[in-house]
Amino acid sequence: MASECAADQGQFPAYHDALFERQASGLSQEILHRIAQDLGLDRSQFEQCLNSRAHESDILAGMDEARAIGIQGTPAILVNGHRVTVGSLDEWRDLLQSELAVAR
Repeated sequence: MASECAADQGQFPAYHDALFERQASGLSQEILHRIAQDLGLDRSQFEQCLNSRAHESDILAGMDEARAIGIQGTPAILVNGHRVTVGSLDEWRDLLQSELAVAR
């Protein structure tokens, strides 16, 4: 929710990255607000967005869609609507080349 509220102010990537950097210490409301402050987000707008749960329906819809195709957590990677798990760079290259060949 906080990331989506940051996206409203054009800061999704930076907020997302900050969440991942700080996740080991827990993501309390205080930390969510501190990240917003560190990024220079409008505090009032950010708090109003969080408190109103403005993006809740979109988030829940995304979670429902993920569950419907078997995704239960992150990270998960989809290529052309199919979940994939590959490990090496060579496997990625082969997969992408194969998908590109089909798309042509």
